[in-house]
Amino acid sequence: MLDGVCFNNVRVNFQGRDVLSVADLVVPARKLVAVVGPNGGAKTTFLRVVLGRVDFRGQVRQPRFLKQSWAYMEQSATERRRFPLTVAEYIAVSLYPTYGSMRSFSEEGMRRLRD
Repeated sequence: MLDGVCFNNVRVNFQGRDVLSVADLVVPARKLVAVVGPNGGAKTTFLRVVLGRVDFRGQVRQPRFLKQSWAYMEQSATERRRFPLTVAEYIAVSLYPTYGSMRSFSEEGMRRLRD
């Protein structure tokens, strides 16, 4: 049984150039993991591979409970202009996996948002 995100020979190519290459990697579930690197280091591309938002070669496998729990907010200023949010609303996006898109927050959710 899978208990994390498994990468096997993953490659992302933009305009004829490999911008991300991951031979074999297992990112454990239920652990805090940081994706760090310089600007242009393919951190966002890595996350987009996990989310299935970019074409890639190779294989990425993850358990169903992870596939259903991802929340992602685009970082570009262009996206923010078209979809303006308050700080509280940005934070609320992180609670999406718990509450979904059509349910209102419980009192506990509102407390988490305020804190």
